[in-house]
Amino acid sequence: MDVKLKLFIPLFAIGCFCFSQDGFEGEHRIKKSQFPALKDPQLIPDEGIKQLRFYKETENAESQYRLKFKQNRLHYYMNFNHDGVLLNLGFRVKTIDIPSDTHTNIGSYFNEHFEQSKIRRMYQEYQVKKTAGAREVVKNAFQNLLLPDIQYLIIIRGKKEGDWNSYKANFNADGKLISIRRALPPNYDHILY
Repeated sequence: MDVKLKLFIPLFAIGCFCFSQDGFEGEHRIKKSQFPALKDPQLIPDEGIKQLRFYKETENAESQYRLKFKQNRLHYYMNFNHDGVLLNLGFRVKTIDIPSDTHTNIGSYFNEHFEQSKIRRMYQEYQVKKTAGAREVVKNAFQNLLLPDIQYLIIIRGKKEGDWNSYKANFNADGKLISIRRALPPNYDHILY
C-alpha cells in the first residue's frame, strides 16, 4: 500500500468522526406548489399580509411545512404537517412583550444552567390542541391574547463548560421550562466565500 494512502485513510476517518452531527436539521424555501393543500385555507388571513414565504423544515426523520409572513409589523409563522393540518403558530416578540414575572423566571433558569447566555430570538407560540380548534387558536394569536396555555420559544447561545452552543427552549406562560434541546448548526447547501 502506498505511504500516502496509509496516511490518508486514518486522517479521513478522524475527520469524518470529528465533523459528524447528532442529527439533521434544516429549513429550505419551497415553491407554493410544493406546499401541501391546507385542510382549512381560511386560517390564513387575506388582509395585510406581506412577504409570504413557504418552507419545508426537516428535523431528523420528521418533516413539517412552515408558512412565514409579516402582518401589522409582526413576523408570524404557521407550522403544518404533510396533510395540511395546522400544528402551531407564533410570532416574534421582544422582552417588553413578555410579562415581567415570566421573563424573570426564564432569565433565572438561564442564569442557573449556563455560565453565560445571549438570547437570539423569542417567539410567542399558540399550540393547536384537541380542545381548541384551529380557527380559535388562530383568532387568539392574531389578537395577541396572553392565555394560560401559550408557550415561549427562546433561541439562545449558551456557554456550558467553556463551550458556546445554540439551544432552543420552550417555556410555559409562567416561565417554567417545558423542554430544551441543543440546536444543530445551520445546514449550508452553498459554498461560502
